[in-house]
Amino acid sequence: MMDGREYLSRLREDDKFDSICIIIYSTLMDLDRVEALFNTGANRYFKKPSSYPVLKNALDNASTSARKNPLGENFAYQLFRIAGLESAK
Repeated sequence: MMDGREYLSRLREDDKFDSICIIIYSTLMDLDRVEALFNTGANRYFKKPSSYPVLKNALDNASTSARKNPLGENFAYQLFRIAGLESAK
């Protein structure tokens, strides 16, 4: 069985998916894993929230962030912002 990182890697190997923004939605918040996902080709990552209002806010933030920065540069800032933590800057 393929995990999310393997699937992401296969998607990014195919040129027809280059312009697709991939947002990882997970219960895990392991910074090493998150960094590995960004290095593999994820554009955004956010932790699954515990309630619908928190989910809606996270999706709104991710959507706004992706529109402003579609290629996913500066991932630490985006990660901390979406996670609701202090900015790394």
